[in-house]
Amino acid sequence: MELKDAVKARATTYRFTPQDVPEDMIKRIIEAGTWAPNRHLTEPWRFWVLTENGRVPLSKTMKSIAEDIMAEAPDEERNKRIETYENLPFRAPVNIIVACEVTENPKVIPVEETAAVNACIQNMLLTAADLGLGAFWGTGNYVYHPQMKELLGLKDKDQVIGVVYIGYAEANNRVRKRTPFSNFTKWVKEDTSYI
Repeated sequence: MELKDAVKARATTYRFTPQDVPEDMIKRIIEAGTWAPNRHLTEPWRFWVLTENGRVPLSKTMKSIAEDIMAEAPDEERNKRIETYENLPFRAPVNIIVACEVTENPKVIPVEETAAVNACIQNMLLTAADLGLGAFWGTGNYVYHPQMKELLGLKDKDQVIGVVYIGYAEANNRVRKRTPFSNFTKWVKEDTSYI
């Protein structure tokens, strides 16, 4: 698949088959991530690959996080969210937790470390699509909760960027749409006092 095709064909996968993903494909996906640009060559990305029963600690942590963030919600809503969070790791055969470990180098701007890991994840998603796999970049309350850092042994300055769920996608007829880039783009060809 050509890059331009992979960029347009890649779409978030929410439903996966139970089929295992070969380890060499997982390694290719992670390796692609590590070729993302990163200022000062800090390589701030860190990965945890969870498969089979290795997904259980993430499931337990996500359940605990849901219990915490939904403590004041009505019972029905609370129970539904807890069940969703607890089961999420088992929807895909492979869960890759991706975190940013910010370097101690004083020249490094932390937001640039985070940007590098975001680019890393995009490389991973495109590689998964190229390999014929589906992927879902999970973010939100559970990812940024302090219990996730605790699960992974991260320091305060570090940040979980997301969980990349990977597997073979169930049949999906969903069509992706995007607003034309021209709606968000301004061309500047002359020297003006403002842009």
